Amino acid sequence: MLVVTTNLDAPRAVVWDMGAIAASGEPKAFDLFREVLAASASVPVVFAPQLITVESDGKVFQEMHADGTLTAPVYTLPQAILFGGKPMLRAARPLLYVIVNARIDPGFAVAPDQVEAIAAQSLSTLNRVGAKAVSRRDL
Repeated sequence: MLVVTTNLDAPRAVVWDMGAIAASGEPKAFDLFREVLAASASVPVVFAPQLITVESDGKVFQEMHADGTLTAPVYTLPQAILFGGKPMLRAARPLLYVIVNARIDPGFAVAPDQVEAIAAQSLSTLNRVGAKAVSRRDL
């Protein structure tokens, strides 16, 4: 299972291989698994981002991660992984089905005059428009 978060410090998408984390046997794997799932559901302003402890070049530090839809509204694997590095023919192009767990048509809703509510409505609109754009795009 792959999960995408947004590294707010970078800012860029990060793809986590949750199966590899779970199977690693590392003492902190369970905590990392939980932190990544919490980060992937951390809608900015509505929920606090998650600080995930990482190590690079022998240095340990924390990265701030939030919902992956900020940087990758729809994540698909690179062509090289999907097709084993073989070039695709136009005629053999597979279909990609995307399941969106939300309405993609606009609905009327008055946003309360509160920062959190306005941020939530704004992000919801951004995600809805992004999902519609991806669904119409020739992937």
